[in-house]
Amino acid sequence: MEFLHKFHQNCKAYKGYPGNHNFYVCGGKLSPGSRLKSRYKVMEKHYPEKIKSFLDLSSCRGYFVLTASQAPSCERSLGIDINVEDVAICKSLKKQFSLNKSQFEIMTLSDLAQNIESFGGAFQTVVLANTYQYLYFGSDSGPGYLSHDKIFDYISRVCSDRFIYSNRSEREDCQNVTQVEAAGKLAELYNKKAILMAASKYFDLIAENTIGKYPMLVFQRRRN
Repeated sequence: MEFLHKFHQNCKAYKGYPGNHNFYVCGGKLSPGSRLKSRYKVMEKHYPEKIKSFLDLSSCRGYFVLTASQAPSCERSLGIDINVEDVAICKSLKKQFSLNKSQFEIMTLSDLAQNIESFGGAFQTVVLANTYQYLYFGSDSGPGYLSHDKIFDYISRVCSDRFIYSNRSEREDCQNVTQVEAAGKLAELYNKKAILMAASKYFDLIAENTIGKYPMLVFQRRRN
């Protein structure tokens, strides 16, 4: 523990909520915190062999996007979020590391879906972590869509190949209690079975795992 304390003293920490997105910048490199490292290790196994383009639908402090943009095969990477401070951190890190293939925008999923061609079209690899409950129910920052069908319609427009989902998937596990209660009967539809049914209109489920207590689902975009 003493070693870790000294290690962190010599690094700049990027920490906040959620804690499993915390990382450090040490010696010119991104160093994930223990929880982020564990999550990334499970998710990264399901990336395509060569990432051509990458999208994080809730980029938080940007670790997934920044890391993907360093892959030689990656031509473009994008992170969207509605947290102004987090996006500012992402843009600062992009500049610090000269990761010009990465981009960060304050934007909702629906806005991105409607303007996807402005970003070069749908992305090969798309991740969504820790955020589905807020897309569905909303948060203090804005309303949710209250429809799995609508959410997966939007995701299908921005994803051309692989979609990796790691989220709380049962109503009783959701943290945005105020919005859950306000949803009334629509809250009863928040469960893994309903999520999979909505996804099946556009995606094939190709792998399933867990990260902590919650499911990680890997989907392949169905060809039209």
